Amino acid sequence: MELDPRLWGIRSMLSRVRHKILVLSGKGGVGKTLTTALLGLAAARKGLPVGALDLDVTDPNLHVVLGVDPGREWPGERKGILPVHVAGLRFMSVAFFTRGRAAPLRGREASEAIREILSATNWGQLELLLVDMPPGLGEEMLETLKLIPESIALVVGTPSRLSRDSLARLLSLLAENMPTRRILLLENMARGEAVLTSLAREYGARYIGSIPYDSRVEEALGDPSRLLDTGPGKASECIVEAILDYLSS
Repeated sequence: MELDPRLWGIRSMLSRVRHKILVLSGKGGVGKTLTTALLGLAAARKGLPVGALDLDVTDPNLHVVLGVDPGREWPGERKGILPVHVAGLRFMSVAFFTRGRAAPLRGREASEAIREILSATNWGQLELLLVDMPPGLGEEMLETLKLIPESIALVVGTPSRLSRDSLARLLSLLAENMPTRRILLLENMARGEAVLTSLAREYGARYIGSIPYDSRVEEALGDPSRLLDTGPGKASECIVEAILDYLSS
């Protein structure tokens, strides 16, 4: 039996978070981090108490999307580490502690860092906590699934063939090894008709919609208001509604 006191700390810190959503992808480059930011900002605009955690402990980028400078911002402390507030969103990242520098951690070291940030961050009471996960099927993902067993998996993919292949492997892993976990599938960078609905049906996931490709997003990075004014930003408001409907069903 594992006696790591941080396991109790994680349960305690997340005890007032109603819904924990792990934003996953089978590979990098599918817009998982941008999706996390947009959904968090859209939920905050609706007035929901929502948090966003960048759990990519070796290469965090969520602060870039949100326009947070980890060299200038510093989380407060009160019965743990307090998230930074940005555009109504409570935000935490390992980037605050590395000051934006690279953190080349090996397998078990990355898992230890995940335990540290989960057990130390005091989120308070939240309706939603969106966790931007490291891409792929590695130890960090499996560790987090174990540490937050009641979480919902929100899998992000794009219509491209390379993305679909890695997406199928991730959905298969989740379906076979965690059959009781709730799985949502979101199609990003859509350019028309939905492509990933058949994958959702095949692996028992709930397809909750798509976010369109919009070239304006690149220029809006770092500005939450401008991000929400793009096509993906407006679509994210509908996705949040779909998630809330799913959670209440």
